[in-house]
Amino acid sequence: MDFKEIAVKINAAVEANRAAIIAVGEDIYKTPETGYREHKSMARAVKELESLGLTVTTYEGTTGYSALIDTGKPGPTVAIMGELDSVVCFDHPHCNPETGAVHACGHHIQVASSIGAAYALLKSGVLAELCGKILIVGVPAEEFLEIGWRNEQREKGDISFLGGKCEFIKRGVFDGVSCAMMVHATNAPDTPMTLANSNNGFVGKSVTMHGRAAHAAGSPDQGINALYAAMLGLEGVNAMRETFKDTDTVRVHPIITKGGSIVNSIPEEVKVESLIRANNMDAVFDASNKFDRAFGGAAYAFGTTVSINTQPGYLPYKPAPYFEELAKGIALELNGDGKEIPQEAPSTGSSDIGDLGSLMPVLQPYVGFCEGGLHSKDFRVLSDEVFAYSSKFLAQVAAKLLMDGAAECSKLSESYDPMFKSSKEYVDFAESLYTDKVLP
Repeated sequence: MDFKEIAVKINAAVEANRAAIIAVGEDIYKTPETGYREHKSMARAVKELESLGLTVTTYEGTTGYSALIDTGKPGPTVAIMGELDSVVCFDHPHCNPETGAVHACGHHIQVASSIGAAYALLKSGVLAELCGKILIVGVPAEEFLEIGWRNEQREKGDISFLGGKCEFIKRGVFDGVSCAMMVHATNAPDTPMTLANSNNGFVGKSVTMHGRAAHAAGSPDQGINALYAAMLGLEGVNAMRETFKDTDTVRVHPIITKGGSIVNSIPEEVKVESLIRANNMDAVFDASNKFDRAFGGAAYAFGTTVSINTQPGYLPYKPAPYFEELAKGIALELNGDGKEIPQEAPSTGSSDIGDLGSLMPVLQPYVGFCEGGLHSKDFRVLSDEVFAYSSKFLAQVAAKLLMDGAAECSKLSESYDPMFKSSKEYVDFAESLYTDKVLP
Protein backbone atom coordinates (compact mmCIF):
# COMPACT_ATOMS: atom_id res chain seq x y z
CA MET A 1 0.00 0.00 0.00
CA ASP A 2 1.49 3.38 -0.95
CA PHE A 3 1.16 6.53 1.12
CA LYS A 4 -1.75 7.94 -0.87
CA GLU A 5 -3.78 4.83 -0.11
CA ILE A 6 -2.79 5.04 3.56
CA ALA A 7 -3.84 8.71 3.66
CA VAL A 8 -7.24 7.90 2.14
CA LYS A 9 -7.86 5.21 4.77
CA ILE A 10 -6.78 7.54 7.60
CA ASN A 11 -9.05 10.31 6.36
CA ALA A 12 -11.99 7.94 6.08
CA ALA A 13 -11.44 6.66 9.62
CA VAL A 14 -11.41 10.19 10.99
CA GLU A 15 -14.62 11.05 9.17
CA ALA A 16 -16.29 7.88 10.43
CA ASN A 17 -15.38 8.84 14.01
CA ARG A 18 -15.70 12.60 13.67
CA ALA A 19 -18.51 12.90 16.23
CA ALA A 20 -16.55 11.06 18.92
CA ILE A 21 -13.40 13.13 18.30
CA ILE A 22 -15.30 16.43 18.43
CA ALA A 23 -17.08 15.31 21.60
CA VAL A 24 -13.72 14.86 23.36
CA GLY A 25 -12.71 18.41 22.42
CA GLU A 26 -16.03 19.89 23.46
CA ASP A 27 -16.06 18.08 26.80
CA ILE A 28 -12.53 19.18 27.67
CA TYR A 29 -13.40 22.75 26.63
CA LYS A 30 -16.13 22.71 29.27
CA THR A 31 -13.74 21.72 32.08
CA PRO A 32 -10.73 24.04 31.73
CA GLU A 33 -8.04 23.48 34.35
CA THR A 34 -4.60 24.99 34.89
CA GLY A 35 -1.37 23.03 34.94
CA TYR A 36 -0.97 20.02 37.23
CA ARG A 37 -4.66 20.38 38.17
CA GLU A 38 -6.15 18.87 34.96
CA HIS A 39 -7.91 15.95 36.68
CA LYS A 40 -11.25 16.19 34.86
CA SER A 41 -9.62 16.73 31.47
CA MET A 42 -7.27 13.81 32.05
CA ALA A 43 -10.10 11.51 33.13
CA ARG A 44 -12.07 12.34 29.99
CA ALA A 45 -9.10 11.67 27.71
CA VAL A 46 -8.16 8.45 29.50
CA LYS A 47 -11.72 7.17 29.23
CA GLU A 48 -11.71 7.75 25.46
CA LEU A 49 -8.36 6.04 24.94
CA GLU A 50 -9.41 3.05 27.02
CA SER A 51 -12.58 2.77 24.91
CA LEU A 52 -10.22 2.18 21.97
CA GLY A 53 -8.73 -0.80 23.78
CA LEU A 54 -5.54 0.96 24.78
CA THR A 55 -3.77 0.58 28.10
CA VAL A 56 -3.23 4.03 29.58
CA THR A 57 -0.38 4.85 31.95
CA THR A 58 -0.76 7.67 34.48
CA TYR A 59 1.92 9.13 36.74
CA GLU A 60 2.00 9.39 40.51
CA GLY A 61 1.82 12.87 41.97
CA THR A 62 0.92 14.60 38.74
CA THR A 63 -1.56 14.75 35.91
CA GLY A 64 -0.95 13.51 32.36
CA TYR A 65 -0.97 10.11 30.69
CA SER A 66 0.45 8.01 27.87
CA ALA A 67 -0.89 5.14 25.76
CA LEU A 68 1.13 2.98 23.38
CA ILE A 69 -0.07 1.80 19.98
CA ASP A 70 2.15 -1.09 18.87
CA THR A 71 2.27 -2.19 15.24
CA GLY A 72 3.79 -5.50 16.31
CA LYS A 73 6.87 -4.92 14.16
CA PRO A 74 10.23 -3.63 15.41
CA GLY A 75 10.95 -0.01 14.72
CA PRO A 76 11.17 3.46 16.26
CA THR A 77 8.59 5.14 18.49
CA VAL A 78 6.86 8.33 17.40
CA ALA A 79 5.03 10.47 19.99
CA ILE A 80 1.81 12.38 19.29
CA MET A 81 1.09 14.90 22.04
CA GLY A 82 -1.70 17.10 23.34
CA GLU A 83 -1.47 19.61 26.18
CA LEU A 84 -4.11 19.28 28.88
CA ASP A 85 -3.96 22.64 30.61
CA SER A 86 -5.61 25.99 30.01
CA VAL A 87 -4.85 29.67 30.54
CA VAL A 88 -6.53 32.11 32.93
CA CYS A 89 -8.68 34.90 31.51
CA PHE A 90 -11.54 36.09 33.72
CA ASP A 91 -12.88 38.26 30.88
CA HIS A 92 -13.53 35.30 28.58
CA PRO A 93 -17.24 34.40 28.45
CA HIS A 94 -16.52 30.67 28.77
CA CYS A 95 -14.08 30.80 31.68
CA ASN A 96 -14.59 28.96 34.94
CA PRO A 97 -16.00 31.82 37.07
CA GLU A 98 -14.14 30.63 40.18
CA THR A 99 -10.68 30.05 38.70
CA GLY A 100 -10.72 32.07 35.45
CA ALA A 101 -9.44 28.98 33.64
CA VAL A 102 -10.43 28.83 29.97
CA HIS A 103 -9.21 27.14 26.80
CA ALA A 104 -8.22 30.41 25.14
CA CYS A 105 -5.11 28.77 23.71
CA GLY A 106 -6.80 25.82 22.04
CA HIS A 107 -5.30 23.02 24.10
CA HIS A 108 -8.61 21.16 23.93
CA ILE A 109 -7.99 21.00 20.17
CA GLN A 110 -4.61 19.38 20.79
CA VAL A 111 -5.95 16.68 23.10
CA ALA A 112 -8.88 15.84 20.84
CA SER A 113 -6.59 15.77 17.79
CA SER A 114 -4.09 13.42 19.41
CA ILE A 115 -6.95 11.08 20.35
CA GLY A 116 -8.37 11.55 16.85
CA ALA A 117 -5.03 10.40 15.45
CA ALA A 118 -5.31 7.29 17.64
CA TYR A 119 -8.78 6.66 16.21
CA ALA A 120 -7.40 7.03 12.69
CA LEU A 121 -4.47 4.68 13.17
CA LEU A 122 -6.47 2.01 15.02
CA LYS A 123 -9.66 2.06 12.93
CA SER A 124 -8.21 2.47 9.44
CA GLY A 125 -6.31 -0.81 9.18
CA VAL A 126 -3.06 0.96 8.26
CA LEU A 127 -1.05 -0.37 11.22
CA ALA A 128 -0.32 -3.50 9.18
CA GLU A 129 1.63 -1.27 6.76
CA LEU A 130 3.71 0.35 9.51
CA CYS A 131 6.43 -0.64 11.93
CA GLY A 132 7.39 0.55 15.39
CA LYS A 133 5.10 2.24 17.90
CA ILE A 134 3.04 5.40 18.35
CA LEU A 135 2.92 6.92 21.83
CA ILE A 136 -0.14 9.08 22.54
CA VAL A 137 0.80 11.53 25.30
CA GLY A 138 -1.37 13.92 27.30
CA VAL A 139 1.07 16.46 28.70
CA PRO A 140 0.23 18.63 31.72
CA ALA A 141 1.21 22.19 32.56
CA GLU A 142 2.57 23.73 29.35
CA GLU A 143 1.42 27.21 30.36
CA PHE A 144 3.90 28.53 32.95
CA LEU A 145 1.34 29.77 35.50
CA GLU A 146 0.87 29.86 39.26
CA ILE A 147 4.59 29.72 39.96
CA GLY A 148 4.18 29.95 43.72
CA TRP A 149 1.73 27.04 43.86
CA ARG A 150 3.86 24.89 41.56
CA ASN A 151 6.92 25.55 43.69
CA GLU A 152 4.91 24.29 46.67
CA GLN A 153 4.19 21.05 44.74
CA ARG A 154 7.89 20.77 43.99
CA GLU A 155 8.80 21.26 47.64
CA LYS A 156 6.32 18.50 48.52
CA GLY A 157 8.10 16.21 46.06
CA ASP A 158 5.12 15.75 43.75
CA ILE A 159 6.91 17.32 40.76
CA SER A 160 10.47 18.26 39.86
CA PHE A 161 9.79 20.84 37.14
CA LEU A 162 7.16 23.52 36.69
CA GLY A 163 6.57 22.60 33.02
CA GLY A 164 4.88 19.36 32.00
CA LYS A 165 7.14 18.17 29.17
CA CYS A 166 10.17 18.88 31.35
CA GLU A 167 8.60 16.80 34.12
CA PHE A 168 7.80 13.98 31.70
CA ILE A 169 11.36 14.00 30.35
CA LYS A 170 12.65 13.42 33.88
CA ARG A 171 10.08 10.68 34.51
CA GLY A 172 11.25 8.83 31.41
CA VAL A 173 8.00 9.17 29.46
CA PHE A 174 9.91 10.08 26.29
CA ASP A 175 12.76 7.58 26.73
CA GLY A 176 13.12 5.60 23.52
CA VAL A 177 11.04 8.08 21.50
CA SER A 178 12.64 9.09 18.19
CA CYS A 179 10.55 12.18 17.45
CA ALA A 180 7.45 13.95 18.73
CA MET A 181 4.70 16.09 17.25
CA MET A 182 1.60 18.07 18.09
CA VAL A 183 -0.48 20.91 16.67
CA HIS A 184 -1.18 24.33 18.15
CA ALA A 185 -4.09 26.65 17.45
CA THR A 186 -3.59 30.05 15.86
CA ASN A 187 -5.91 32.91 15.03
CA ALA A 188 -5.87 32.43 11.25
CA PRO A 189 -9.45 31.55 10.25
CA ASP A 190 -8.69 31.33 6.52
CA THR A 191 -5.43 29.37 6.78
CA PRO A 192 -5.71 25.66 7.71
CA MET A 193 -2.04 25.35 8.69
CA THR A 194 1.12 27.42 9.12
CA LEU A 195 4.58 26.14 10.05
CA ALA A 196 6.10 27.23 13.34
CA ASN A 197 9.25 29.28 13.68
CA SER A 198 11.58 29.75 16.62
CA ASN A 199 10.36 30.50 20.16
CA ASN A 200 12.05 32.27 23.05
CA GLY A 201 13.35 30.40 26.05
CA PHE A 202 13.09 31.69 29.61
CA VAL A 203 13.70 31.29 33.31
CA GLY A 204 11.14 32.04 36.03
CA LYS A 205 11.57 34.28 39.07
CA SER A 206 9.85 34.24 42.46
CA VAL A 207 10.85 37.31 44.46
CA THR A 208 10.05 38.12 48.09
CA MET A 209 10.97 41.58 49.35
CA HIS A 210 11.26 41.55 53.15
CA GLY A 211 10.35 44.76 54.98
CA ARG A 212 9.24 45.65 58.49
CA ALA A 213 5.65 46.32 59.53
CA ALA A 214 4.60 49.45 61.39
CA HIS A 215 1.45 51.55 61.67
CA ALA A 216 1.15 53.30 58.33
CA ALA A 217 -0.15 56.55 59.85
CA GLY A 218 1.03 56.50 63.47
CA SER A 219 4.65 55.37 63.08
CA PRO A 220 5.65 54.92 59.43
CA ASP A 221 9.21 55.86 60.35
CA GLN A 222 9.47 52.61 62.28
CA GLY A 223 8.74 50.46 59.26
CA ILE A 224 10.55 49.41 56.10
CA ASN A 225 8.19 49.51 53.15
CA ALA A 226 8.63 46.32 51.16
CA LEU A 227 6.24 47.58 48.48
CA TYR A 228 8.32 50.68 47.79
CA ALA A 229 11.47 48.54 47.71
CA ALA A 230 9.86 46.14 45.22
CA MET A 231 8.68 49.07 43.09
CA LEU A 232 12.24 50.41 43.03
CA GLY A 233 13.42 46.97 41.92
CA LEU A 234 10.88 47.01 39.09
CA GLU A 235 12.01 50.50 38.08
CA GLY A 236 15.59 49.24 38.06
CA VAL A 237 14.63 46.45 35.67
CA ASN A 238 12.84 48.93 33.43
CA ALA A 239 15.89 51.22 33.39
CA MET A 240 18.02 48.30 32.18
CA ARG A 241 15.83 47.48 29.17
CA GLU A 242 17.90 49.56 26.77
CA THR A 243 20.86 47.31 27.53
CA PHE A 244 19.06 44.33 26.00
CA LYS A 245 20.06 43.61 22.41
CA ASP A 246 17.19 43.87 19.94
CA THR A 247 18.42 40.75 18.15
CA ASP A 248 18.02 38.70 21.37
CA THR A 249 14.26 39.54 21.61
CA VAL A 250 14.49 39.83 25.39
CA ARG A 251 11.17 40.08 27.25
CA VAL A 252 10.87 40.71 31.02
CA HIS A 253 7.31 40.90 32.33
CA PRO A 254 6.86 40.87 36.11
CA ILE A 255 3.68 41.01 38.19
CA ILE A 256 3.14 41.77 41.89
CA THR A 257 1.27 38.85 43.42
CA LYS A 258 1.25 40.23 46.97
CA GLY A 259 1.46 43.94 47.68
CA GLY A 260 0.89 43.93 51.44
CA SER A 261 -1.54 42.61 54.02
CA ILE A 262 -3.64 45.50 55.32
CA VAL A 263 -3.87 49.10 54.17
CA ASN A 264 -3.03 50.70 57.51
CA SER A 265 0.20 48.77 57.99
CA ILE A 266 3.53 49.32 56.23
CA PRO A 267 3.89 46.30 53.89
CA GLU A 268 6.37 43.91 55.43
CA GLU A 269 6.31 41.31 52.66
CA VAL A 270 5.78 41.79 48.93
CA LYS A 271 5.95 39.08 46.29
CA VAL A 272 6.80 39.44 42.61
CA GLU A 273 6.78 36.84 39.85
CA SER A 274 8.43 37.29 36.48
CA LEU A 275 9.61 35.48 33.39
CA ILE A 276 12.88 36.41 31.70
CA ARG A 277 12.76 35.47 28.01
CA ALA A 278 15.12 35.62 25.04
CA ASN A 279 15.79 33.65 21.87
CA ASN A 280 19.05 32.22 23.25
CA MET A 281 20.02 31.11 26.73
CA ASP A 282 23.08 33.38 27.01
CA ALA A 283 20.77 36.38 26.67
CA VAL A 284 18.33 34.82 29.17
CA PHE A 285 21.13 34.44 31.73
CA ASP A 286 22.38 37.99 31.11
CA ALA A 287 18.91 39.50 31.63
CA SER A 288 18.37 37.25 34.65
CA ASN A 289 21.52 38.59 36.33
CA LYS A 290 20.46 42.19 35.63
CA PHE A 291 17.03 41.46 37.14
CA ASP A 292 18.67 40.13 40.30
CA ARG A 293 20.99 43.14 40.55
CA ALA A 294 18.05 45.55 40.24
CA PHE A 295 16.18 43.94 43.13
CA GLY A 296 19.34 43.49 45.18
CA GLY A 297 20.14 47.18 44.73
CA ALA A 298 16.62 48.17 45.75
CA ALA A 299 16.88 46.07 48.91
CA TYR A 300 20.22 47.69 49.73
CA ALA A 301 18.76 51.15 49.24
CA PHE A 302 15.93 50.44 51.71
CA GLY A 303 18.07 48.59 54.22
CA THR A 304 16.28 45.27 53.86
CA THR A 305 16.77 41.95 52.07
CA VAL A 306 15.22 40.26 49.06
CA SER A 307 14.93 36.52 48.39
CA ILE A 308 15.10 35.55 44.71
CA ASN A 309 14.26 32.03 43.63
CA THR A 310 15.07 31.24 40.00
CA GLN A 311 13.41 28.29 38.29
CA PRO A 312 14.26 26.64 34.98
CA GLY A 313 11.61 27.65 32.48
CA TYR A 314 11.77 26.48 28.88
CA LEU A 315 14.51 26.26 26.31
CA PRO A 316 14.24 28.10 22.97
CA TYR A 317 12.43 26.13 20.29
CA LYS A 318 14.23 25.59 16.99
CA PRO A 319 12.35 23.86 14.14
CA ALA A 320 13.65 20.65 12.56
CA PRO A 321 13.83 21.47 8.80
CA TYR A 322 13.41 17.87 7.58
CA PHE A 323 10.35 17.40 9.80
CA GLU A 324 8.89 20.70 8.58
CA GLU A 325 9.25 19.72 4.91
CA LEU A 326 7.66 16.32 5.45
CA ALA A 327 4.77 17.97 7.30
CA LYS A 328 4.38 20.65 4.65
CA GLY A 329 3.88 18.08 1.91
CA ILE A 330 1.16 16.32 3.88
CA ALA A 331 -0.58 19.59 4.76
CA LEU A 332 -0.60 20.69 1.11
CA GLU A 333 -2.37 17.48 0.13
CA LEU A 334 -4.83 17.86 3.00
CA ASN A 335 -5.66 21.43 1.99
CA GLY A 336 -6.45 20.23 -1.51
CA ASP A 337 -6.86 23.73 -2.91
CA GLY A 338 -3.34 24.68 -3.94
CA LYS A 339 -2.83 26.93 -0.91
CA GLU A 340 0.74 27.42 0.24
CA ILE A 341 1.68 26.66 3.83
CA PRO A 342 2.93 29.94 5.35
CA GLN A 343 5.83 30.15 7.80
CA GLU A 344 5.16 31.89 11.07
CA ALA A 345 7.41 34.76 12.13
CA PRO A 346 9.78 34.00 15.02
CA SER A 347 7.78 34.03 18.24
CA THR A 348 8.80 35.77 21.44
CA GLY A 349 6.47 33.42 23.33
CA SER A 350 7.73 30.17 24.82
CA SER A 351 6.79 26.52 25.09
CA ASP A 352 8.29 23.42 26.67
CA ILE A 353 8.31 21.92 23.17
CA GLY A 354 11.76 23.56 23.09
CA ASP A 355 12.94 21.34 25.94
CA LEU A 356 11.78 18.21 24.17
CA GLY A 357 13.40 19.53 21.00
CA SER A 358 16.73 19.65 22.82
CA LEU A 359 16.62 15.83 22.79
CA MET A 360 14.86 14.88 19.54
CA PRO A 361 13.29 16.41 16.43
CA VAL A 362 9.88 17.89 17.24
CA LEU A 363 7.09 19.32 15.12
CA GLN A 364 4.52 21.92 16.18
CA PRO A 365 2.65 23.50 13.26
CA TYR A 366 -0.24 25.88 13.82
CA VAL A 367 -3.79 25.07 12.76
CA GLY A 368 -6.32 27.76 11.91
CA PHE A 369 -10.12 27.66 12.05
CA CYS A 370 -9.90 30.07 15.03
CA GLU A 371 -10.06 33.81 15.59
CA GLY A 372 -9.14 36.28 18.31
CA GLY A 373 -5.88 36.69 20.17
CA LEU A 374 -4.46 33.70 22.01
CA HIS A 375 -4.84 33.98 25.79
CA SER A 376 -7.48 36.71 25.32
CA LYS A 377 -11.23 37.07 25.89
CA ASP A 378 -11.76 37.09 22.11
CA PHE A 379 -10.32 33.66 21.27
CA ARG A 380 -12.87 31.45 19.52
CA VAL A 381 -12.90 28.18 17.57
CA LEU A 382 -14.87 28.91 14.41
CA SER A 383 -15.27 25.40 13.02
CA ASP A 384 -15.25 21.83 14.27
CA GLU A 385 -13.26 21.05 11.12
CA VAL A 386 -10.14 21.89 13.13
CA PHE A 387 -10.50 18.59 15.05
CA ALA A 388 -10.83 16.43 11.92
CA TYR A 389 -8.13 18.30 9.99
CA SER A 390 -5.60 18.05 12.84
CA SER A 391 -6.38 14.38 13.50
CA LYS A 392 -5.83 13.48 9.85
CA PHE A 393 -2.61 15.48 9.74
CA LEU A 394 -1.06 13.92 12.86
CA ALA A 395 -2.00 10.37 11.87
CA GLN A 396 -0.68 10.84 8.34
CA VAL A 397 2.64 12.24 9.57
CA ALA A 398 3.05 9.29 11.94
CA ALA A 399 2.22 6.85 9.14
CA LYS A 400 4.65 8.52 6.75
CA LEU A 401 7.42 8.21 9.33
CA LEU A 402 6.75 4.54 10.10
CA MET A 403 5.98 3.06 6.68
CA ASP A 404 8.60 1.39 4.47
CA GLY A 405 10.60 0.20 7.45
CA ALA A 406 10.49 3.67 9.02
CA ALA A 407 12.76 5.05 6.31
CA GLU A 408 11.58 8.64 6.80
CA CYS A 409 11.96 8.42 10.57
CA SER A 410 15.55 7.24 10.11
CA LYS A 411 16.31 10.13 7.76
CA LEU A 412 14.75 12.57 10.22
CA SER A 413 16.88 11.29 13.10
CA GLU A 414 20.03 11.42 10.99
CA SER A 415 19.31 15.01 9.99
CA TYR A 416 18.96 16.29 13.56
CA ASP A 417 21.70 17.26 16.00
CA PRO A 418 20.19 17.48 19.49
CA MET A 419 21.49 19.81 22.18
CA PHE A 420 21.62 16.94 24.70
CA LYS A 421 22.47 13.30 24.06
CA SER A 422 20.34 11.87 26.87
CA SER A 423 17.46 12.78 29.14
CA LYS A 424 19.84 12.64 32.11
CA GLU A 425 22.09 15.23 30.49
CA TYR A 426 19.06 17.47 29.96
CA VAL A 427 17.77 16.97 33.52
CA ASP A 428 21.20 17.74 35.03
CA PHE A 429 21.33 20.99 33.08
CA ALA A 430 17.75 22.00 33.91
CA GLU A 431 18.10 21.23 37.61
CA SER A 432 21.27 23.35 37.76
CA LEU A 433 19.11 26.38 36.92
CA TYR A 434 17.29 26.21 40.25
CA THR A 435 18.97 28.82 42.45
CA ASP A 436 18.14 30.74 45.63
CA LYS A 437 19.68 34.08 46.53
CA VAL A 438 19.28 36.45 49.45
CA LEU A 439 20.50 39.95 48.56
CA PRO A 440 22.29 42.19 49.22
